Amino acid sequence: MKICFVSPKFPTEQYPDGVWDYTQKVCEEMARLGHDITILMSSGYGADFQSPLKTVPFAPTWGFKTFLRLFQLCRMEKYDILNLQYSPSFYGVFFKIFYPFIRLVCPAVMTIHTLVGAGSLNRLLAFTLITFSSEVISTNEEVSYMIGRYMPWKKDFARIPIGSNIIPPEKEKMEAQEEKDVIVLTHFGLFYPGKGVETILKAVAELKKEYKDFKLVMIGGKWPGKEQYYESLRQQAKQLDVDDKVSWVGYLPSSDVSEYLSKTDIYLIPYDMGISIRRGSYMAGLAHGLPTISTYAKIKSEYVREDENIVLVPPRDPVALKNKILELIHDPDKRTRLAENARSLVDEFSWPKIASRMIQVFEKVRERGA
Repeated sequence: MKICFVSPKFPTEQYPDGVWDYTQKVCEEMARLGHDITILMSSGYGADFQSPLKTVPFAPTWGFKTFLRLFQLCRMEKYDILNLQYSPSFYGVFFKIFYPFIRLVCPAVMTIHTLVGAGSLNRLLAFTLITFSSEVISTNEEVSYMIGRYMPWKKDFARIPIGSNIIPPEKEKMEAQEEKDVIVLTHFGLFYPGKGVETILKAVAELKKEYKDFKLVMIGGKWPGKEQYYESLRQQAKQLDVDDKVSWVGYLPSSDVSEYLSKTDIYLIPYDMGISIRRGSYMAGLAHGLPTISTYAKIKSEYVREDENIVLVPPRDPVALKNKILELIHDPDKRTRLAENARSLVDEFSWPKIASRMIQVFEKVRERGA
């Protein structure tokens, strides 16, 4: 098939983006299957980007003029499928208003990563886009819940999760863990409010009073515009007297992240809003088969099974988090069971399977000619 992806975000070390990583991984798998792939992205982020995929810096902003260019391109190229990667902030209001007309020249599939943010008008426009898309792909339970609640007539849509952007090493290398004198706790992700980092630091401060032989590795960089927040976290670690236990390793290449994750005993991701399969940091932990502690979510996930493949605590509760860390420290058998059950989900979130399921959706759309 001849497939065009629209994914405005552009990857750079300064501005990493999960949706772009998702697009790149999926497109690489589809290209391996022999499909003709083009990715349209925003221009102006850096001309030195290299990719084996056909990537086109299409427009600096995504408004009405960009829609007209896209309409003309689809009419000329006669793509079998146009796949729009959607997050509210990616596209302007007038692009969203006119985008449904793209179906006059090309079947249009909408892959939704989130529907949250950008105000009530954009939420209304998002539901308009969903209504008039040839097909919709939801990447997580939050999106599926919102469609089901606010668009009950839209029952037939695809549910295909994201995968991990951090690829683990070979199984043999993962199992050959070096013996350590201390328990390694790890947190991974870009640092911005809502990730539960304050909860981790407070929990570690309490843990230090009862257990000494551990260290906490904080992997990830500063979120653009949140540099002061990152520094405030480091200051908080000093104020809590855990600075000697915490290593802030910063933003690293994925291979280095994988190496750190492979040496992790307990993985800490206590999100303020609860666990979700939309979280790339959670996917990274699953891919590496890590015993993981996270937080209860309002919307339950069919993949998250408490005390079977993950341990859950209430959000923003450092004492509960400390207690669960201690429990896992003293129960290596439970850590092993959690790790094994996490690994059993790896295939479900593998990029080849995700790409294959998306192709099935695209073929169905192409066959019905909508």
